[in-house]
Amino acid sequence: MKISRTTLAIALSGTLALASSAIQATPISGGSLQSLLDGITLGGTSSIDVNADQYGPDAVWTQTASGISTARILFEIAGYKDVNSFGIYDARDPSRRLEIFSGPNGPGSVSLVLDLGSNDKGAITFSSTILPIGTDTASFTTDMFGFYLETPNNIWYSEDHRNADGKDHMVTFAGNNSDQISVPGFFGLPTGYNPWTDKEFILAWEDLPASSSDDDYDDFVVLVSNVMSVPEPGTLAIAGAGLLAFGFGMRLRRRS
Repeated sequence: MKISRTTLAIALSGTLALASSAIQATPISGGSLQSLLDGITLGGTSSIDVNADQYGPDAVWTQTASGISTARILFEIAGYKDVNSFGIYDARDPSRRLEIFSGPNGPGSVSLVLDLGSNDKGAITFSSTILPIGTDTASFTTDMFGFYLETPNNIWYSEDHRNADGKDHMVTFAGNNSDQISVPGFFGLPTGYNPWTDKEFILAWEDLPASSSDDDYDDFVVLVSNVMSVPEPGTLAIAGAGLLAFGFGMRLRRRS
């Protein structure tokens, strides 16, 4: 008995729906982050609700086909704002990191992140250039990466399980091609309004450990573009288990 494409599509949608249901929103306290989003949105009200419209999975990422991404600091409401640093890390080896912004960089700072390709040993070289000058490079074992925020006391990762307190320190919001936002430009001056596209993501960070956190996620807020998330192994396992169960059921049906 052959499985029709329609039947397979139904099975896939069911298992992926089950997988996506495992993604839980991270509670955000206070109204600061919502006010910040509203403040850069044309009309003064964002269509994004910071508690209800979080994007996921957001732990592991890769670049789109262009191999060029941008990052722009939107806000830093934190005591550590002059010392925090932000970047990407190798999803297989978090000791391999590439700094994108350092402490002195503030709202309006822009960086280009490029995938420079692999060498004969398969290592991927990424470079980060803070406009107008200043370039760093790092060698990763894969083209998949996470984001990190380093404070004087901790390094927080987009993968929760790597964090010392097990807490989700980064929440993500995806553009919807509808909202128009004005982001900080050079010297922090606002730019004109432009569509917030579905290839752009706002990453909002909490920079304090769970024991002393206020959970407002406005400590470091950055807009990244031309990246896409990669399903986490747990999500893929749920989907795979669903398809396995579906296939087993079809075998039993054939035998009967």
